[in-house]
Amino acid sequence: MLADLLKANGHELALNLLDVGAVPLDSEPEPYQRLLATFPSSRLDAFELDAALCEKLNREAAPNVRYHCCALGRTEEKRTLYNTRHPMCTSLYPPDERLADLYGNLDMVRLESTSAIDTVSLDRFAREQALSPPDFVKIDVQGAELEILQGGASCLSNVLLVVCEVEFIPIYRGQPLYGDVAAWLGARGLLLNKFLGMAGR
Repeated sequence: MLADLLKANGHELALNLLDVGAVPLDSEPEPYQRLLATFPSSRLDAFELDAALCEKLNREAAPNVRYHCCALGRTEEKRTLYNTRHPMCTSLYPPDERLADLYGNLDMVRLESTSAIDTVSLDRFAREQALSPPDFVKIDVQGAELEILQGGASCLSNVLLVVCEVEFIPIYRGQPLYGDVAAWLGARGLLLNKFLGMAGR
């Protein structure tokens, strides 16, 4: 609603958006996509691990949208990637399969295989790719959200809004939980606005 009001009153914004963990879901498109339609001078840089999917998405993308096949992390290092039964649940953290035995609809997190992957910090990637400082970030990376935020502390120093998936129980072993993410963001002046959705099993 606010975007439409701004547009109607002659405010033609050019926003820089980041989507980390950008695999498209079968449900409705991400709400932020409306910003790209309302303000066509905006730019979206999206990150996804699947090279074939990134290539396909780039072929179909609008001129102001680019998908990067890149694994973001806290820093530059070789990591283990834990490939799960459903690719959407693949993570830099090992799944805690005990929860799949206790909760319904969690078989998707069972471990299928592991592989090695090189990570890069958001700060370094943004610097090397000359990305403009983002106004908005959406991040959904199965437990690694906090370390990616930490690796982008400089890049995100003036970000206005972060939409971040969080957990309250560790679906992945050693993953930071809601309190860890909220404390880190809060120390940088970003406060909780609201929960966009809750899921439980």
